[in-house]
Amino acid sequence: TLRRISRGRTVRTVLDFSTGNGRFALAAVDAFRASRVHAVDFQPEPPPALKARKDILYFGPEALAASSNKYDLIILRHVLEHSHRPVSLVAELASHLSDDGCLYVEVPNLESACARIFGKDWQGWYVPRHIFHFNRTALAKVIQQGGLEAEVEKAELPLMGNLVALAA
Repeated sequence: TLRRISRGRTVRTVLDFSTGNGRFALAAVDAFRASRVHAVDFQPEPPPALKARKDILYFGPEALAASSNKYDLIILRHVLEHSHRPVSLVAELASHLSDDGCLYVEVPNLESACARIFGKDWQGWYVPRHIFHFNRTALAKVIQQGGLEAEVEKAELPLMGNLVALAA
Protein backbone atom coordinates (compact mmCIF):
# COMPACT_ATOMS: atom_id res chain seq x y z
CA THR A 1 0.00 0.00 0.00
CA LEU A 2 1.03 3.61 -0.41
CA ARG A 3 1.24 4.16 3.35
CA ARG A 4 3.73 1.29 3.65
CA ILE A 5 5.75 2.73 0.79
CA SER A 6 5.95 6.12 2.50
CA ARG A 7 7.46 4.44 5.60
CA GLY A 8 5.77 6.67 8.13
CA ARG A 9 6.91 9.91 6.48
CA THR A 10 4.58 12.84 6.51
CA VAL A 11 3.17 12.97 2.99
CA ARG A 12 1.71 16.33 2.05
CA THR A 13 2.43 16.16 -1.67
CA VAL A 14 2.25 13.21 -4.08
CA LEU A 15 3.17 12.92 -7.75
CA ASP A 16 1.95 9.95 -9.79
CA PHE A 17 4.25 10.16 -12.80
CA SER A 18 2.89 8.55 -15.97
CA THR A 19 -0.39 8.00 -14.18
CA GLY A 20 -2.03 5.92 -16.93
CA ASN A 21 -5.58 5.26 -15.79
CA GLY A 22 -5.06 7.34 -12.63
CA ARG A 23 -5.54 4.45 -10.22
CA PHE A 24 -2.56 5.30 -8.02
CA ALA A 25 -3.35 9.02 -7.98
CA LEU A 26 -6.81 8.08 -6.70
CA ALA A 27 -5.26 5.72 -4.15
CA ALA A 28 -2.97 8.53 -2.97
CA VAL A 29 -5.98 10.77 -2.29
CA ASP A 30 -7.45 8.02 -0.10
CA ALA A 31 -4.18 7.10 1.62
CA PHE A 32 -3.06 10.66 2.36
CA ARG A 33 -6.29 12.59 2.87
CA ALA A 34 -4.67 15.94 3.65
CA SER A 35 -2.21 15.71 0.76
CA ARG A 36 -2.04 17.51 -2.56
CA VAL A 37 -1.97 14.96 -5.41
CA HIS A 38 -0.66 15.63 -8.90
CA ALA A 39 -0.89 13.21 -11.82
CA VAL A 40 1.37 13.55 -14.84
CA ASP A 41 1.02 11.77 -18.14
CA PHE A 42 1.77 12.22 -21.81
CA GLN A 43 -1.83 12.55 -22.99
CA PRO A 44 -3.34 16.04 -23.32
CA GLU A 45 -6.49 15.01 -21.44
CA PRO A 46 -6.63 13.25 -18.06
CA PRO A 47 -7.89 9.67 -17.99
CA PRO A 48 -11.67 9.32 -17.45
CA ALA A 49 -11.26 8.47 -13.75
CA LEU A 50 -9.50 11.80 -13.11
CA LYS A 51 -11.43 14.06 -15.47
CA ALA A 52 -14.02 15.37 -13.01
CA ARG A 53 -11.77 15.24 -9.94
CA LYS A 54 -11.06 18.55 -8.23
CA ASP A 55 -8.67 16.95 -5.72
CA ILE A 56 -6.12 15.76 -8.32
CA LEU A 57 -4.28 18.16 -10.61
CA TYR A 58 -3.42 16.61 -13.99
CA PHE A 59 -0.72 18.01 -16.31
CA GLY A 60 1.99 16.99 -18.75
CA PRO A 61 5.71 16.29 -18.23
CA GLU A 62 6.69 19.63 -19.79
CA ALA A 63 4.74 21.48 -17.11
CA LEU A 64 6.43 19.38 -14.43
CA ALA A 65 9.89 20.12 -15.84
CA ALA A 66 9.12 23.85 -15.85
CA SER A 67 7.82 23.80 -12.28
CA SER A 68 9.59 24.00 -8.95
CA ASN A 69 7.08 21.63 -7.31
CA LYS A 70 8.47 19.40 -4.57
CA TYR A 71 6.88 16.11 -3.58
CA ASP A 72 7.10 13.94 -0.50
CA LEU A 73 6.22 10.85 -2.55
CA ILE A 74 6.74 10.28 -6.26
CA ILE A 75 5.23 7.13 -7.72
CA LEU A 76 6.97 5.71 -10.79
CA ARG A 77 5.27 2.43 -11.67
CA HIS A 78 6.22 0.61 -14.86
CA VAL A 79 7.76 3.63 -16.53
CA LEU A 80 11.56 3.24 -16.40
CA GLU A 81 11.57 0.19 -18.65
CA HIS A 82 9.86 2.31 -21.36
CA SER A 83 12.18 5.30 -21.04
CA HIS A 84 14.97 5.94 -23.55
CA ARG A 85 16.88 7.77 -20.80
CA PRO A 86 16.06 6.19 -17.43
CA VAL A 87 18.93 7.87 -15.55
CA SER A 88 17.85 11.30 -16.80
CA LEU A 89 14.25 10.55 -15.83
CA VAL A 90 15.29 9.58 -12.30
CA ALA A 91 17.47 12.71 -12.04
CA GLU A 92 14.57 14.91 -13.21
CA LEU A 93 12.22 13.34 -10.68
CA ALA A 94 14.88 13.57 -7.95
CA SER A 95 14.95 17.34 -8.51
CA HIS A 96 11.26 17.37 -7.54
CA LEU A 97 11.65 15.41 -4.31
CA SER A 98 11.30 17.19 -0.99
CA ASP A 99 14.26 16.91 1.40
CA ASP A 100 12.83 13.77 3.02
CA GLY A 101 10.98 12.61 -0.10
CA CYS A 102 10.69 9.10 -1.46
CA LEU A 103 10.75 7.96 -5.09
CA TYR A 104 8.88 4.66 -5.35
CA VAL A 105 9.83 2.66 -8.46
CA GLU A 106 8.34 -0.55 -9.85
CA VAL A 107 9.79 -2.33 -12.88
CA PRO A 108 9.61 -5.90 -14.16
CA ASN A 109 12.46 -7.92 -12.62
CA LEU A 110 14.54 -10.16 -14.87
CA GLU A 111 15.41 -12.38 -11.91
CA SER A 112 11.86 -12.85 -10.64
CA ALA A 113 10.25 -16.24 -10.25
CA CYS A 114 7.73 -15.25 -12.93
CA ALA A 115 10.56 -14.53 -15.39
CA ARG A 116 12.04 -17.96 -14.66
CA ILE A 117 8.70 -19.79 -14.85
CA PHE A 118 7.42 -18.16 -18.05
CA GLY A 119 10.80 -17.84 -19.78
CA LYS A 120 10.46 -16.38 -23.28
CA ASP A 121 6.70 -15.87 -22.67
CA TRP A 122 7.26 -13.67 -19.61
CA GLN A 123 5.29 -10.43 -19.95
CA GLY A 124 8.25 -8.40 -18.68
CA TRP A 125 10.12 -8.82 -21.97
CA TYR A 126 7.43 -6.86 -23.85
CA VAL A 127 9.82 -5.98 -26.66
CA PRO A 128 9.97 -3.44 -28.28
CA ARG A 129 8.01 -1.40 -25.72
CA HIS A 130 10.32 -2.36 -22.87
CA ILE A 131 13.54 -0.70 -23.93
CA PHE A 132 15.42 -1.66 -20.77
CA HIS A 133 15.19 -4.75 -18.59
CA PHE A 134 16.16 -4.62 -14.93
CA ASN A 135 17.31 -6.81 -12.11
CA ARG A 136 17.97 -5.52 -8.58
CA THR A 137 21.54 -4.45 -9.37
CA ALA A 138 20.68 -2.63 -12.60
CA LEU A 139 17.76 -0.79 -10.99
CA ALA A 140 19.89 0.30 -8.03
CA LYS A 141 22.58 1.54 -10.41
CA VAL A 142 20.13 3.63 -12.46
CA ILE A 143 18.69 5.17 -9.29
CA GLN A 144 22.15 5.94 -7.90
CA GLN A 145 23.31 7.43 -11.19
CA GLY A 146 20.17 9.57 -11.09
CA GLY A 147 21.40 11.07 -7.81
CA LEU A 148 19.41 9.10 -5.23
CA GLU A 149 20.11 6.39 -2.71
CA ALA A 150 18.65 3.08 -3.80
CA GLU A 151 17.02 0.53 -1.57
CA VAL A 152 15.63 -2.27 -3.71
CA GLU A 153 13.35 -4.37 -1.58
CA LYS A 154 10.95 -6.71 -3.31
CA ALA A 155 11.87 -8.86 -6.24
CA GLU A 156 8.39 -9.89 -7.40
CA LEU A 157 5.47 -8.15 -9.00
CA PRO A 158 2.07 -8.67 -7.46
CA LEU A 159 -0.03 -11.29 -9.21
CA MET A 160 -1.70 -9.63 -12.16
CA GLY A 161 -4.54 -10.76 -14.41
CA ASN A 162 -2.40 -11.02 -17.52
CA LEU A 163 -0.01 -13.31 -15.64
CA VAL A 164 -2.90 -15.61 -14.89
CA ALA A 165 -3.89 -15.47 -18.56
CA LEU A 166 -0.39 -16.57 -19.56
CA ALA A 167 -0.62 -19.51 -17.19
CA ALA A 168 -4.03 -20.64 -18.45
